[in-house]
Amino acid sequence: MSEPLSTTKAIAAVSALTLIPGTDPAAIIGAFTGAALFIMSNEQLTTLKRLSLFVVSFLGGLICAGWATVLISNLLPDSLQISPGMGALIAAACVVRLVQYLMRLMDDPKRFLSFIRGTRGK
Repeated sequence: MSEPLSTTKAIAAVSALTLIPGTDPAAIIGAFTGAALFIMSNEQLTTLKRLSLFVVSFLGGLICAGWATVLISNLLPDSLQISPGMGALIAAACVVRLVQYLMRLMDDPKRFLSFIRGTRGK
């Protein structure tokens, strides 16, 4: 039985996305890599959940690439240059972790409201 999405098809799709005018190819590749690494590390999830988290991670990596790049650049010495691809890779992994944390908070409404208020249950 063949895979539903082969590596060649995935690379072709990412390559096609880099041709869109106004997008940074490094950020697209970084977001894809970050999302793929995150999904490969979570084997206990169902296929549908993995696919939806991949999409959230990929889009979050693209949207937050610039912000993450600036944040990382501020934390490191000035002599190091950080590419938007690295920012997208890190943002892709962090966005999904944040979404999962917020989903766990939503399971308990009192804890979620305490988090929103800033008391965190104190």
